Amino acid sequence: MSNLLTMRATEAVIALAFLSTLIWVVRRRNPLYAGAVIAGAICFVFDWAWCTRSFFNATFNRDLLPLPGITAQGVTYPWSIALAWGLAFGLPTVLLVIVSDWFDRRLGALQYVAIWFLGAIGMTALENFLTGVLRIYIYHQKPEYLIGTVPWSNVLLNGNLMLLCYVLSRSTWRWAALPANTGFSLASDDVRKGLVLGALPIWGAFVIAYLIQLFWYGLADPWTESGRPF
Repeated sequence: MSNLLTMRATEAVIALAFLSTLIWVVRRRNPLYAGAVIAGAICFVFDWAWCTRSFFNATFNRDLLPLPGITAQGVTYPWSIALAWGLAFGLPTVLLVIVSDWFDRRLGALQYVAIWFLGAIGMTALENFLTGVLRIYIYHQKPEYLIGTVPWSNVLLNGNLMLLCYVLSRSTWRWAALPANTGFSLASDDVRKGLVLGALPIWGAFVIAYLIQLFWYGLADPWTESGRPF
């Protein structure tokens, strides 16, 4: 399969998965879940900053279709990757919070260790598939800083993101105490409250994880030439 066909197939799979997730969320009638998934997609704003030369130093496959209006000095951002962020951290957060009572009974405090490793190992393995096999994006870093085709510092980032999304969302959503079957009528204060409180923990998790990772990139010098202007 040519690179162009691979990218189009990837975009189709991501779009279908994201649409299916939204349909499932609507059927659950819980605006907290919708807020989390949508917030995850909006986290492409973080990735836009992370891909710069002094952080990830990453570039995307040129055959991916760009997100309209998001461009600077010729650098664009693929719309499919934005949706993928919603699938990577918004949806898993919802699923993990749904089964949090089971975690409490079976694992107790060890659940937080398990969820950190789920993000650290699972997301890093997925990234290796996306970068090494599909070549959707590339990290331009020295070989000694990579696990396969992914920076080993991403193990920390992915673990922190998964854990923080879970902890902050679980606590906030319990505090929100929305009524069952809230639905999605925007005339309802509960719906607006749910959308906002579904989104804020995800964004908060990304801010905290970003700050932690900045310390690493402030000390390291892992980069190679990427051709990025910034």
